[in-house]
Amino acid sequence: MSRVSDWTVASLPWIVVALVALWTPPLLVAIGANAGLVAGSGYPRLTDPVLVLPIVEVVLLVSAVPRLRDGRLTGWQMLALSRVAVVLQTAWSMFVAARLDGFAAMAHNRSIVEALVGLAAAAVLLAGIRPAYR
Repeated sequence: MSRVSDWTVASLPWIVVALVALWTPPLLVAIGANAGLVAGSGYPRLTDPVLVLPIVEVVLLVSAVPRLRDGRLTGWQMLALSRVAVVLQTAWSMFVAARLDGFAAMAHNRSIVEALVGLAAAAVLLAGIRPAYR
């Protein structure tokens, strides 16, 4: 393995911890809005059934950290499954955007394009470090 791959494998648990720390607060706000806990603040109550996917993603990421530190294959598999949750969430977002705004407007949506590029980069990264996990 190359030095970049070695560094990535050694640093990946901490990168995952940092990402979870960044993603958890907005997720908690979304869960609170979905549950109607922020009703007095002017936020409308959400009824988004796809909210379960970011929850699954964060749970998989948190569960992967100790396994990644030990170099176990199950940690890598949990990271890969968390990306599957993101693929499903992105597909749902694309479907909703296409239904609401039309396909052309959805194709020009920057957040969807960024999500797809990020997913492709994550897939390349995960494929590159897969041999390091047993």
